[in-house]
Amino acid sequence: MKLATTGRIPIEMYGLIDGDIIAYRSAIAAQETWDDEIIVDSRRACRGADKLIAEWMHGARVSKPILTLSPKDGGNFRKIINPEYKANRKGEKPQCYAKVIDYLEQNYRVSRIEGLEADDVMGIYGTNPRLKGSVVITIDKDLLTVPCKLFNPYKMKRPQMIRPFSADHSWMIQTLMGDKTDGYSGAVGIGPKKAEAALGDCGNVAQMWKAVVALYDKKGQTEEEAILNCRMARILRVEDYDTENHRVKLWGPTGHEWLDLEGEPDGTPL
Repeated sequence: MKLATTGRIPIEMYGLIDGDIIAYRSAIAAQETWDDEIIVDSRRACRGADKLIAEWMHGARVSKPILTLSPKDGGNFRKIINPEYKANRKGEKPQCYAKVIDYLEQNYRVSRIEGLEADDVMGIYGTNPRLKGSVVITIDKDLLTVPCKLFNPYKMKRPQMIRPFSADHSWMIQTLMGDKTDGYSGAVGIGPKKAEAALGDCGNVAQMWKAVVALYDKKGQTEEEAILNCRMARILRVEDYDTENHRVKLWGPTGHEWLDLEGEPDGTPL
């Protein structure tokens, strides 16, 4: 998705929709098991995707969808910095998942950036000041770590503005807790209540980071472990992706590092 460099962009009504989730939920709803045999109706799955997109757009009060998709080969930068990332996810996708993805690509505006997950693409565009007014639409809690206008169709009645402090706080909470489903553990034995207590009255990222490192140290873990988990937990924002050089910024408490990505900078321009 290459954004225009000149002129006014009528973006206010755009919804940045998690296409991965749309495809998965539509595909799984269109398959049934009879006598241990999986029966799939791909046309039903595609109709289901249309219906789900329309419902989510209506709830978010937008009229123009842009679907974000993860790379088809499943590669992403988090697997480079942490080979354990999502290594425990062995289950196969629904049988007609790929057909739904093809359908979405043929019938909607989509954006796929090689090396980045759909979440990161939403985060990058959702924080782009030239796309002010767009709404990120997903049921994934990870987008609470991004300062954007967000709509969770299953938990929100209307889009909500996630302020920078709130986004950073959620990001650091995730750094402390980790995400076992995604394959990074956080600080040992830390759940939501202990994570919230650890951050206490912290007023900015520097103070939060100090509290994070202190808790990791208390658990016998290193700052390097905290930094890795912090990078795993951070959904990319506009400043974290260098479009021209196709690389991502890896956050650090005293300085950032850049990681070059393979493949084309953006395989699906609008």
